[in-house]
Amino acid sequence: MIDAAGHLDTVLLERHRAPTDGLCSTPGRFTNWLGLQTRADLFPGAVGLDGAIMDAPPVPDDGVYGGAAEYCALLSAIEAAPRDRFTAVELGAAWAPWISAAGVVCRRQERDAVRLVGVEACARKAAVAREHLTHNGLDAFSPTILEAAAWSEDARLWFPREAALADYGAAATADAAETDYRGGVFDGAPVQGLSVETICAGLDQIDYMHWDIQGAEERVAEASIAFLTGRVRQICIGTHSRRIEGVLMELFHSHGWTLLWERACGFRYDPNRPTIEGMTHTDGEQVWRNTRL
Repeated sequence: MIDAAGHLDTVLLERHRAPTDGLCSTPGRFTNWLGLQTRADLFPGAVGLDGAIMDAPPVPDDGVYGGAAEYCALLSAIEAAPRDRFTAVELGAAWAPWISAAGVVCRRQERDAVRLVGVEACARKAAVAREHLTHNGLDAFSPTILEAAAWSEDARLWFPREAALADYGAAATADAAETDYRGGVFDGAPVQGLSVETICAGLDQIDYMHWDIQGAEERVAEASIAFLTGRVRQICIGTHSRRIEGVLMELFHSHGWTLLWERACGFRYDPNRPTIEGMTHTDGEQVWRNTRL
């Protein structure tokens, strides 16, 4: 996913651009360059999405889903996988953007054995994820959306009771505290926490994982590194503090993984925030490839 000059391989993006004559405008949704359609009302801050067609690859980003690095991470994993199959798992899935993107690309390539698994702790978002996959014609792959939070072990956790659809920063916690990691009021409801091993039960090998789990990435990675090294080919992790980024680098490097791409999270010190993670205003990115698989 990185070219000889050390830059993101944008030619990779071009290879997977959907045919222009296959992109259509749909009221209430926007269509991206892969041919994936998404509800516009999931992004109240975005202007002009209703019925829009975003037919250009996302360089440097698309202003909605993510940047070129996240797309390159997914597409390079698809190209590296066996030609007839692909397995993707998305933790902190929200509306399941990355497993659905994997699904539309694999369908265009006529792959038969495609497994798509998403994990989302918010019941409303989990329902949107299921509808999103159905709308994009991916039910043929029998995708799975687990209403749960990725965690270091199977346990009862707490998650905001009425998490807004447009709030993509809500986090699970082991304690029913009065405030969340950002300093806001926390009205928590019980939610099931699941380990990576439990989430991936029945999946012999995972070609791609995408994590956006709001500060839990350290505990989840440390608890599951042996499993990840034995079963997962490539992983893209959204990072939520610079300390976590350092921990992940040391952990994956020491287990023989190769760092394909990284960008530090955006941080602004705020003494009124209770945690360092709560001071992160833009997620960082790390993309790792497992050299043992």
